Amino acid sequence: MILGISDTKFHPERKNKKYIEWLKKQTCCNPECKGGGGQVISAHQRILGNGGIGIKPPDRDALPLCFDCHVLEHRGAITFWQMGTKAKTKKYVQELCDYYIEQFKNL
Repeated sequence: MILGISDTKFHPERKNKKYIEWLKKQTCCNPECKGGGGQVISAHQRILGNGGIGIKPPDRDALPLCFDCHVLEHRGAITFWQMGTKAKTKKYVQELCDYYIEQFKNL
């Protein structure tokens, strides 16, 4: 069963439509966002190592970014989560993803 609001476990290996729809209702997580960047979309984070070329990472690895910030992220211009080393950046991005999962689970 895909995670629903009443479920207690988040199934990381699956797509989760309810989670993604909820994520899209959040504000852009980029603190440098000027606002007005369009609809918030789920930005799946490949740095966590759960995706690859042509393989979208699982929904647990998604963050809410407005359309403009998502485009900037793909261009490498989003810098707020770059923590100096890849390991530190990966840890920070994982913490962000975990934060949103916990918010969703606590509905």
